[in-house]
Amino acid sequence: MITSEDLDSEGCIYVNMDNCFECVRQAGEFCTKENRLIETLWSCNRPEGPNNGCTGVEGNETVIHWLVGMAPPPPGVRLWPTDSAVHVFWDNSSETTADVRANRIDFESYRIWRADNWTRPFGSSVENGPESSLWQLIAEYDYVNEFVNTRTLSDGTTVTDTLPLGTNTGLEQIRYRPRVLDDPFQLPAPGLAEAMRLVVAADTLGRYVERPALYDREGLPIPELAGLLPWQGYPAALDTFFMVTGREELLPSHTPKQPLSFYEYTDPAVHNGFLYFYSVTATDHAIRINPNNSLTVIGAGLVGDPGSSFMHTNPGSSSQTVAERERDGANIFVYPNPATREALAEFQQFSPNSDDPTGVRINFTNLPRAHNTVKIFTLDGDLVETIEHDGTGGYGEASWNLVSRNGQEVVSEIYLFTVQSDDDRFEDFIGKFVVIR
Repeated sequence: MITSEDLDSEGCIYVNMDNCFECVRQAGEFCTKENRLIETLWSCNRPEGPNNGCTGVEGNETVIHWLVGMAPPPPGVRLWPTDSAVHVFWDNSSETTADVRANRIDFESYRIWRADNWTRPFGSSVENGPESSLWQLIAEYDYVNEFVNTRTLSDGTTVTDTLPLGTNTGLEQIRYRPRVLDDPFQLPAPGLAEAMRLVVAADTLGRYVERPALYDREGLPIPELAGLLPWQGYPAALDTFFMVTGREELLPSHTPKQPLSFYEYTDPAVHNGFLYFYSVTATDHAIRINPNNSLTVIGAGLVGDPGSSFMHTNPGSSSQTVAERERDGANIFVYPNPATREALAEFQQFSPNSDDPTGVRINFTNLPRAHNTVKIFTLDGDLVETIEHDGTGGYGEASWNLVSRNGQEVVSEIYLFTVQSDDDRFEDFIGKFVVIR
């Protein structure tokens, strides 16, 4: 047990370590608490000393930075599933984060990854994500730049090549500007941009890493955020305006805030109802730090791991609007139908688990853009299951795992279903489907 008697006057304790061996080598005798040679002669532990921070053996003292090269951090990502497509949105934070080793901005490209054919192996979940072999690169967008490569031929001639660094696609083609920034008519009043600018500018210490809550724990409005109260019913708009609003470092004591911009990639090579994982990673350059502390790019660098940051979604049909119902009529149906063993297996069957004992499902599609209740009945009129669906956000599908409300797997039969909406403009719908086990 360590007691106060083991500590010196500065509260330090002497233990066996590499520094002790180096201190003995330099001092010619053991360094102890009494002679304090480790603090006086060697001075390796004094920041202001000539040997500060040194570690070494046989005089090879040097500062060792325990940092390894890393790719830029992954950006913030959001997915929007639509009919036979997935929209991938992300921010530009990877372009504004300094490299941990060089302490410089070192960004080259974004890579968009997708994982298909995941079957939820035993013991896994969507939170764990897919195995590394399932990730496939579906797109990459990079800066337009080049680097110089110098090589020596067999005859001693030195050749300098100017090579493109990547495919040089540029980022302009994927830039995305949120609609809410240019469409104030969706909001209750104009002026949100200026109100947010005042809030961000006043936060000179950078306390707000994300958009702050407008009320305190007692439910009272926070005075310095009162200017945002007219838009409290639009949290997504508040979040967006906060992210795109920057703050300059006007004084040394100020903390700047980097405004974010956004990108969008649309993946059309997907099927409705299937589960897909997406990841956006960043790459950097292979760099050389020169004696004058400048950087020289010498080639392609590190690539982020898609398994370190990912999201999942199921594309599906859009919910049917009132105008579409009036024009096209109700087009609600179930797939796969009939739900045979083979069809269910092809529809991305998962390994069963405690939350999903069957691993199979059917989907109800083209549901109304409203709050809907789907009820499933036997031909005798017995209620089998009730499914609640919210189509107000535009997603028009709901799934069922073929387990009744009593916790039993349903048997082969013809089933009826009804769709009732809280919007009276959508008439009740009755349909049917077949299960063959």
